[in-house]
Parts: sequence; C-alpha cells; structure tokens
Amino acid sequence: MEPFEYVAVLVSLILGIGITQLLTGLANLIHRYDHVTFYAPHVIWIILVFGFHLQEWWINYEYSQVIKEWRLSSFFLMITYPIVLFIMARMLFPSSITKGKVDLKKFYFKNHRKFFLVGLFLPLISIPQNVLLSGLGIEEQFVQMFVALILLLGALANSKNQLIHYFIAIITFVLGMGYMFIYDPVI
Repeated sequence: MEPFEYVAVLVSLILGIGITQLLTGLANLIHRYDHVTFYAPHVIWIILVFGFHLQEWWINYEYSQVIKEWRLSSFFLMITYPIVLFIMARMLFPSSITKGKVDLKKFYFKNHRKFFLVGLFLPLISIPQNVLLSGLGIEEQFVQMFVALILLLGALANSKNQLIHYFIAIITFVLGMGYMFIYDPVI
C-alpha cells in the first residue's frame, strides 16, 4: 500500500461519515416533511457543506500527485479539514427529529453562532493547506480570507435579522461554489 492510499483511507472514512450525516439528516427531514418548518439559509448551508465534502474528497486525490514524502505534519494538516466538515454536518440537524414539530428556523438561530465558529476553521485550515501542500501563494487565498471574515462576523453578531443570515448564506454559497467550479488546479 502506498503512503497516500494509507492516508486516504482515513480521510475518506471521515468524509463518508460526514456525507452520511448530511444525507441521513436530509432524509429524516423529508420523511417528516409535514412536521418540518424549513428555513432557506439553513437549507443553503446543508447544500454548501455537502458540496464542501465532495470538493475535499476530490482535492485530496490531487495530493497523491503533489506530496512525494508523507510526514505526520502533512497528515495532520490534511485530516483536520474533513474533521471540521464532519462536525459541521452533524451540527446542521437536531439530535432528534423523529417526534413533534421541527422548526429549522428556531434551530438555526439557536445554533448559528457555534456553527459559524466551527465553520471559521475551514478557511483557517484551507489557507495553510493550500500554501504548504498545494503550493499556492497566499495572494491566491482571497476567497478563503473573505469567507473567514464573513463567518467571523456571523459568529460575533448576535443578530436575529434574517437579511443578515440570508446574506451570509448566499454570499458564502456563491463564493464556495464559485471557487469549486472556477478554481480547478491542473497538476
């Protein structure tokens, strides 16, 4: 077994359980559709975190070509992003959605600050990962820096203003998906 294959097994496992959390949570919401009040920013975050899982799985394969000598520090840098994604996936759904009414708007406003603080780790991990593992320059990290700023402001602002939360979700979605489809490095 090659070193990358060894590392990729654990990364894929963590990403897989994150995707399982997202799909199971979404299936549970659909199953109880009549008892669920959906909230658009929350749904956007579900889609975005799912997209980030797929993007991370895809990008990790590129490391098989880039990293020639694996070290524990490279492994730690590579594994932290999927761990944060898993935590975010788990935070997107109430612990129990099998009984009673589920109001995702109330759930969102109760948990958004914690979610944004955890999400803040994504760009903070992505920047050094891109620089140290992918060889990108710090000047190419504008999107990550902007997303970090948005998530930080979202975490610090204890606002119940829905426009702010729609803005945070939509701008992060546009930046995240745009980055996924526009930035496609060739190795």
